Amino acid sequence: MISVSIVQIILFIYYSLTKLVDLYPFNNIREFSWKERFIDPAYKGILLFIPPFAYTFNIKLIMLASLFIYVIILIYEIKKWWIPYLFKPSENWLRKYDRIYKDTVTFLPPIKDNPIPTLEKVIFHLFVIATFALSLFCYLSQFNK
Repeated sequence: MISVSIVQIILFIYYSLTKLVDLYPFNNIREFSWKERFIDPAYKGILLFIPPFAYTFNIKLIMLASLFIYVIILIYEIKKWWIPYLFKPSENWLRKYDRIYKDTVTFLPPIKDNPIPTLEKVIFHLFVIATFALSLFCYLSQFNK
């Protein structure tokens, strides 16, 4: 359980760093509003801190809830980044993307004029998927003992 907790903590640290430290052009938090810089990351940061706590102390009910936390975060990120990239983004999202993310690092090919997920976000999304898979494996492996 400690190894999965370490991966979960690294995910929490990655998320926190990319929301609190300006690493332009990797991220561009200097363009964030006060809410975008502190309030929004606080709730997701709290959510990302629950899994390592649960897995470190082997609290089964919270471990199960942690799996749902990762799924909820993934659904939110897909809705925010991948749906606008693959389909038509809203005008609000385009304005926000142009204000904050337009000049950050991307590597995916453009689709029409749709906003491209940034490298920072793609890494976060892959990291959440991998952490979810590892957490699920560890959770399920408890029942085979």
